[in-house]
Amino acid sequence: MIKLIKPSKLYYDQYTEMMDEWHKDGGKIAPWPLSLDYEDEEKFDKLLKHLDDVENGRGPKEFSSSSTFWVYDDESKKIVGATNIRHKIIGVSGNLWGHIGYGIRPSERRKGYAKQTLKLAMEEAKKLGIKNIYVAAYTENIGSIKTIESCGFDFEETLIDDECGKEVRKYCYSFRKRYANDSISHDGVDDAEYSIIDGKDESKYSFNGDICYNKFNKVSKPALLPSGRPYLDSGYTWLEFYDYESKNCLTAMYDENKQIVEWYYDIARKIGKDKETNMPYEDDLYLDVIFNPDGSHIVLDKDELDEAYNKNEITEADYNMAIEEADRIIEETNFNKLKEFTDYWIKQ
Repeated sequence: MIKLIKPSKLYYDQYTEMMDEWHKDGGKIAPWPLSLDYEDEEKFDKLLKHLDDVENGRGPKEFSSSSTFWVYDDESKKIVGATNIRHKIIGVSGNLWGHIGYGIRPSERRKGYAKQTLKLAMEEAKKLGIKNIYVAAYTENIGSIKTIESCGFDFEETLIDDECGKEVRKYCYSFRKRYANDSISHDGVDDAEYSIIDGKDESKYSFNGDICYNKFNKVSKPALLPSGRPYLDSGYTWLEFYDYESKNCLTAMYDENKQIVEWYYDIARKIGKDKETNMPYEDDLYLDVIFNPDGSHIVLDKDELDEAYNKNEITEADYNMAIEEADRIIEETNFNKLKEFTDYWIKQ
């Protein structure tokens, strides 16, 4: 079993043994902290101080703070690799390679350590408050690509490493994914059920996606709108529309008499379906648009979107897409057609 440990002089012998092997092999050494001099105790002490400085914001200002961990195997008592986690994405290198870098020593590769290391690094990134984790690998590095994809990362884009001209595949994992069966666990819900149906049928309301029907049988703590009217109560039904060709997830909220309460658009980085559970999800992008039964609308959580962008939790492209998608929804929504569409599906 492996675990992540903080760099320490207690592991001086194990670390030097690993790095001597790596240098003898002659292959690429990654992540970057492994390039620091270590050959004697004085250099090793400087290495430890440098890593501590970088983690606590005392490193070069042009680089993000980052946390370094060594990958330790409890059974063999060996350090088998390392991982480094950027706290923020800053500069060309950060935008290219993302938050997490990791490497496994030559003699311990192809033993499953890479996937375990990336999984553990993801949990550390989560503790740091990183909600969208970016990682990357050269397209030619099939092993790393498989590791990244097996950990649930979604492909984002292809970039070019200007230093060598090689193609890089960039991926993202979001901790803001909301799954179709999450709504029945809403606070105050005592008894609820859900079902998923295909959005494709023979009608003009057909679309490429799925619909989650959430039926709230008993709610002990109704959720209220600012007006005081419940949008979640006993007997209510929520229809969540997961259109796999869209950048938003529409939730139509109906009361116990099947009368619409509101339409709620969650702007999303992606609408998808989990490969293992087959459960639809939306990768939430903070911004929301609400339409009321009288045709009026309101935009919510623009402040959260701004904050996420300022903290480098989302890219400029994501930020602009969210704004553009909200504007498009407001401009293009035909109130009567929207009501006709969701009323059709509530009756199915």
